[in-house]
Amino acid sequence: EQLGDIEHELVLRQWSNLVPSMGFRCFIKNKRLVAVSQIDYEYYEFLENMRDEILTKLGLFFDEHVREKFPSENYCYDAYVAQTVDRVYLIDFEPWTPSVDSCLFEWSELVKADSSGSGLGLRLFPKGVSAMGHFSGKYSKNRFPVEATDEQFRGSMTELIKSVAEQTRQQQK
Repeated sequence: EQLGDIEHELVLRQWSNLVPSMGFRCFIKNKRLVAVSQIDYEYYEFLENMRDEILTKLGLFFDEHVREKFPSENYCYDAYVAQTVDRVYLIDFEPWTPSVDSCLFEWSELVKADSSGSGLGLRLFPKGVSAMGHFSGKYSKNRFPVEATDEQFRGSMTELIKSVAEQTRQQQK
């Protein structure tokens, strides 16, 4: 298929002020929920105490509202768990493919996950780990390059930007 043959669509979603800590990516394999990952790369202590409740809510939501209504066997979707009301909101669907951010899992884990058992469960961002360091590189292929978070790289980029700005000023004289 040539690039010119692609029909483009503009998809608009209603904006909502969602609390980032309550967003989760659900991974479905063979029409079974095999893994759930926190989407926000930040540690929230209160989530540890809610782990079982969150997994239960997301599992029930999947069973009641998604499993038999969505035609694909393998896919991902993002869900929001409301803290104050006993409700889960569906945010977005994604294909089951390594180009989709696997959040706190690696795609190799998801592919090997046993869809007939209890799956991989809920993975929360660990305490004491920097999302800007090695962690995001290990678990995500769709993030900002880890090298760009290194202090030495940022320093050299700052110098490069200053140098380019100075050269531009010199050329404009």
